[in-house]
Amino acid sequence: MAVTKTHPIKSTLKAAIDYILNPEKTDGKLLASSFGCGLETADIEFAWTREAAGDRGTHLGRHLIQSFAPGEVDYEKAHEIGRQLADAVTKGQHEYVL
Repeated sequence: MAVTKTHPIKSTLKAAIDYILNPEKTDGKLLASSFGCGLETADIEFAWTREAAGDRGTHLGRHLIQSFAPGEVDYEKAHEIGRQLADAVTKGQHEYVL
């Protein structure tokens, strides 16, 4: 059964996105995608969105983490489930990197 958790990004968006896009975890970024932003410029675009919204809060974003037991699903299925989760959470109103 999948485990899903979330935590706030408080330090830097770039570090969080670099962690998410780690080529060792994403098959050389083949299993990486985004919505409403580019993979390589997401941190800048997220910052623009915050600035445009006048957001001065301490949370720069949210990191949704979903993990599966070994053999539970293949990589492509895990990626698709993650995309569906991100779409459901953001409701098409916020950028995300997966």
